[in-house]
Amino acid sequence: MIRILATLCSLATGQCHDQIVTTDEWQQPLTMSACMVGMPALADYMRSFPQYRLQSWRCTIGVLAKEHA
Repeated sequence: MIRILATLCSLATGQCHDQIVTTDEWQQPLTMSACMVGMPALADYMRSFPQYRLQSWRCTIGVLAKEHA
């Protein structure tokens, strides 16, 4: 499974954290090429979090360790 992992930074504190943007419930499976071009869904996702700025994003393959925490 390919996921988009975004680094979000708080506008209030400047602290950043990684956030998985894609989930198992996403509309359709994400391809690596779709992930690499940024995906319009990332912009839609950010509209829900106006208190953060998007610092960076990357494509990951597989399940991330912190998803099992």
